[in-house]
Amino acid sequence: MFTLKRSNKDVRDRWGKTNFDFQPSLIYWLWVRIYLANLEWIEGVAILVAVLVVVFVTAFNDWRKERQFRGLQSKIEKDQLSSVIRDNHVQQIPVAELVVGDLCFIKYGKISK
Repeated sequence: MFTLKRSNKDVRDRWGKTNFDFQPSLIYWLWVRIYLANLEWIEGVAILVAVLVVVFVTAFNDWRKERQFRGLQSKIEKDQLSSVIRDNHVQQIPVAELVVGDLCFIKYGKISK
């Protein structure tokens, strides 16, 4: 491990003293005074921003869930088949392709207690 041994005096002699001499001017203090006096609007803006964030996040989540639901619904419609009589033949067709005039076979499913 490499360590550099220098005293604070050596560093100060080479680079000088660290100086934090900030003296705010009269204009600075006037600006701070005026700015702080007019901070009543911040509470209203903060509430408005919070409401907008909640609205947009909720809308985005609803849109995403609706899109997911539509995808699942279309998959169910494509996968679900129905037995119908068309042109005097029994056929298996997707439920989405049913039209007026098809004779459908109605079957009952499993009934559980």
